[in-house]
Amino acid sequence: MSGKSTNKLDIAIFSAVALVLLCLIALLASNLIFQYSNYRDGIGMALADPKYIDHASILTYSRAWDFSVAKTSALFLSFLLIFTGALYVLRAAESKVELNAEQGDFKGSLSVTSPGLVMVALGVFLVAFVLSNKTMVEYSRNGLTERNGEEVKKERSLIEPSNPVEQINRESVK
Repeated sequence: MSGKSTNKLDIAIFSAVALVLLCLIALLASNLIFQYSNYRDGIGMALADPKYIDHASILTYSRAWDFSVAKTSALFLSFLLIFTGALYVLRAAESKVELNAEQGDFKGSLSVTSPGLVMVALGVFLVAFVLSNKTMVEYSRNGLTERNGEEVKKERSLIEPSNPVEQINRESVK
């Protein structure tokens, strides 16, 4: 291929992969916002009873939110690896990566002519690991604590997890 057609092909491939990565980032952000609202509503419902506080439910929703964010972020990171690796694989240029390690009697080396294939393989491995890994969050309803008389009389205010975006929006409105 000539130099100009190679550059045009590289620019086209880069543009397509960059567009896909931007769409992935938008999907990740919207997914995390949706999950946040679901778990916030669950915690709100656990605090809705004016007589009892359901500690187990609140802790369960909080733990589930943590696991959900970690798994979702890992899955999107794996797609990022796959698409970035595909960008390297589809490039017309040649590249070579060599890795050597030596510790005592142990010697190892890795020589790869396509770092993109390594990135794609790591991304696929991460997808398989995230999808096959099961996370258990259990709930038991024996953790109810009766509120004291003063709290029952007061109007209940909703305790929400902190969200920097909402705090910025509230401050800009004031």
